[in-house]
Amino acid sequence: MGKLQLIATLLTTIIEGLFYSGVVYGWASVYDIFISEGFFLDDDLNSTSARNISDAAALSQAEKLNLVFTISTSITPMINIFTGTLMDKKGIWVARTLTLTMNALGYLLIALSHSMSSQILFIAIPLLDIGGYGLLTINSQIGNLYPRYRSTVITTMCGCFISSTITFFIFNHLYFVHGFSFRNIFLAGSLLSIPLQIRTFLLMPRHSVPRSIPSNYQYGYNELPGFRKKSSPVMDSLEEKVDLNGNMIVKDTTVVMDDRSFKECLLSRDMITNVIHFCVVQFGLIYFLGNFNSWIVSVLGDENKEVLHHNTAVYSMIQSCGVLVSPLCGALMDVLYRKFAAKREAKFASIKSAAVAMLFGDLFLMLLFSSSVVTIYGFQYLTYVFVILSRSFVYGSLGSFIGNNYPAQHFGKLYGVSVGAGGLVLLLQYPTTLISGRFLNSDYSSINYFFLGLSAIASIHPISTLMYLTRAAPDITSKSSSEDMRLVVGEEAAA
Repeated sequence: MGKLQLIATLLTTIIEGLFYSGVVYGWASVYDIFISEGFFLDDDLNSTSARNISDAAALSQAEKLNLVFTISTSITPMINIFTGTLMDKKGIWVARTLTLTMNALGYLLIALSHSMSSQILFIAIPLLDIGGYGLLTINSQIGNLYPRYRSTVITTMCGCFISSTITFFIFNHLYFVHGFSFRNIFLAGSLLSIPLQIRTFLLMPRHSVPRSIPSNYQYGYNELPGFRKKSSPVMDSLEEKVDLNGNMIVKDTTVVMDDRSFKECLLSRDMITNVIHFCVVQFGLIYFLGNFNSWIVSVLGDENKEVLHHNTAVYSMIQSCGVLVSPLCGALMDVLYRKFAAKREAKFASIKSAAVAMLFGDLFLMLLFSSSVVTIYGFQYLTYVFVILSRSFVYGSLGSFIGNNYPAQHFGKLYGVSVGAGGLVLLLQYPTTLISGRFLNSDYSSINYFFLGLSAIASIHPISTLMYLTRAAPDITSKSSSEDMRLVVGEEAAA
């Protein structure tokens, strides 16, 4: 495993995630394309100018498109449980091949669809989301290839997932500004999966990456027939505690082999409370993303289309900066971990650094909903910034928490269960959207105040965890103390 291969793996993974993982969350940009193409309009309205479409028809069209997004963002996380399990059992190569195939199929179905076959979107968009979420889960595993910067790498993958909203923004620009056809744009997206499939076997590990990297660890093209070494480096050296250069790790930084079963990890109190926290904050965040177009109309009005288009473009551009913002979350966690680990036991340091990141995510989410209820023009730009900050810390802290605190062989399953539980809660999006649209006359202030309160309640989890850790004894050094601390932290956070 050479430095050049490590650099190539990291750079190509960033590029892949940036343009091919979380594209569905650029919904605000592709939404306008579907509207322009007449998706979900009645047959007799498809040939009518958009200006002549009745308010009732436009509302029905918007509700159906929002339903597509709701179903996708709700079902996909639950299916990701199986993606994570597949990765843990069959390896990264098999899981990536499947998820990239789903992505390609999703793009192809959209390219072949039209206004008379709008229902295809209920299949195509979830396929894109399943493939994208799967890539996020799988790509996060490479964090173990860079042990000193593990949290930074994992949160960078989350940042790429967030920034991939730029893909649909580019599609929007090609469609409206340069006049590219709807079909050609999405066909190009489908064909992009071919070089990514090739990359799987050249620059990605075949199986899950162990948390303690053996000195002679090889991956990617080195695992192909003809390149493969005679010995099995992972199995032969799994018990060695060495760094990437083959040097023995000093006692203070020794990684204790974690042999906990998946059931033990899943049912631990800190895992349960962390999943509940994630479900709550993600619900508010995804609801805002899915209803951005309707919210911005309620704030600015729909008289000036140029202003609306400008705000959508600015919003999309700011969201594409996730790849720059998310590593800040990871870097913060890495720095805090090293600071805490200098005085306290490693597991203590992992939990405390993750709790700090979670608290930042909750604070940014509260600021998001606070600014979203202000109707002063120009204030909405501040909301766009808080969206990207909250997304970066919410998703970044989740991946890092699991990656740093549980065995690598369970990462896919635990991450899948976390986002799967979040997906179940996201089923509440559609009834919440109906309430705001039909009973509150599209007044989003009341809904946003509700989510503001929900975010404040969610912040109790990281605050209570930090309060306990602050009161804990300063010399937690033994493995048994670590296990006791882990359980007590969960009990304290759940209280």
